[in-house]
Amino acid sequence: GSRGAADLDAEFPTKKWKVQVKSSRKGEPANPSRKDLGRLKSSATKTKATPIIGVHYPFFLERIKRLKTTSC
Repeated sequence: GSRGAADLDAEFPTKKWKVQVKSSRKGEPANPSRKDLGRLKSSATKTKATPIIGVHYPFFLERIKRLKTTSC
């Protein structure tokens, strides 16, 4: 887990994002708690960034890799 409200800060020429990533090895990522969402939103507001929740599905990515390697 991360210590801050966001796992990742992304900055583009015209926008900023504060990203929190949820992941699981069991297939379904955990839902962010209300406290996590509040901290992320507060942090994003202070820095004029857009709060983003990212979801990582390792199983899905693994299937994509397998499909790519078995395709002609």
